[in-house]
Amino acid sequence: VAVATDDEKLVVVSLLDTSVLHTLDGHRGSVNSVSYSPDSTYLASTGCNGTVRVWDMRGDEPSCVSVLHKAGYVCEPGSSMDQSKARWSPDGRFIAVPGSGHTIKLVERGTWQIATELGGVHSKMVSHVAWSSNSKYLASVGLDGHVVVWDVTARASILTHAVSGSLCQVDWNPRGNMLAFTDGAGAMYIWDDVIPLDQGHAPPYERHPVARGTAAGPADDGTTSTLLGGLFDDNADEDTGPGAEIDDDDGGDDDIDDGEALDDFVVDDDHGGYAEHHVPRWTASDAQAHAFQPGSTPWIDGRRYLALNMVGSVAAVAQDSYNTIEIEFHDKSLHRDMHFSDSFRFSLAALADAGCLFATTTRELANDRSLRS
Repeated sequence: VAVATDDEKLVVVSLLDTSVLHTLDGHRGSVNSVSYSPDSTYLASTGCNGTVRVWDMRGDEPSCVSVLHKAGYVCEPGSSMDQSKARWSPDGRFIAVPGSGHTIKLVERGTWQIATELGGVHSKMVSHVAWSSNSKYLASVGLDGHVVVWDVTARASILTHAVSGSLCQVDWNPRGNMLAFTDGAGAMYIWDDVIPLDQGHAPPYERHPVARGTAAGPADDGTTSTLLGGLFDDNADEDTGPGAEIDDDDGGDDDIDDGEALDDFVVDDDHGGYAEHHVPRWTASDAQAHAFQPGSTPWIDGRRYLALNMVGSVAAVAQDSYNTIEIEFHDKSLHRDMHFSDSFRFSLAALADAGCLFATTTRELANDRSLRS
């Protein structure tokens, strides 16, 4: 995983043992965003001085292959609403960079030049952009309260929606015709049936092959990334590779048939109930929810736990005028850890597989900074 830092560096950390694999120098100022290409060959990073750098992550030592000065917004470190974030298209052809003039610059892979600019709609800074899963559309939100949907092929906006207040983030439903976006006050909006399919527009959720190399074709230098290349290649030769000499001598009788042969592996001979079939977590149930008792620990060094159970933990970290809520899950394959700013000063939480519930006591108790010792 790549980590942006305030000390002009990028740090690439192994998720296996959290060791630092690479430290990338080159930015002159704080780095405010990083984004891998879909095939993990390249890494795009943006700095607070507006510079966008593209790194080739192949080989033992990553190298910077392109520097675009003043491509992004110039902002102050630590100001999240004023920091632009570069985003790769899912097909790997373009990097979308919110930039000066309230426009979005599309940087083409391989040439690393600005292929086009999408603009003329936002009147203030573009705070966030998101690609549809098929890379046909790009959604942008800005501090002007506008949500704009762009047709990337036509290089033009096709839809605009306005709300009161500044907008800070937007994302597409990967399998549906739907957008979600949030504002600076913490409200989230859902925009359903975004693309007017009855007017001949293509849906936003058809997928295309991930590009490897330049936007025009295969490889930049005759090679492809070995990180993911061939992993999903349906045409790969099954008789080649390190394990090609291994053969199944018994004609494949060892194939597992969806677990049917293991149905009676555990025998519930003491009627403990542990041999019953597992019910998937998404199965509807008429059973009432179990009662819970939320609670929290005392403040210690500006930090307290609001919940801790077999699902994960919820912690509050005291800031100057708000708290930061950190949600961590034990099983990273089911849920991703998250954090958000909490202006309500939540003091109670209950965490379950389906979601997390927050509450607060009286405002006087929640805001009593003397408790944070």
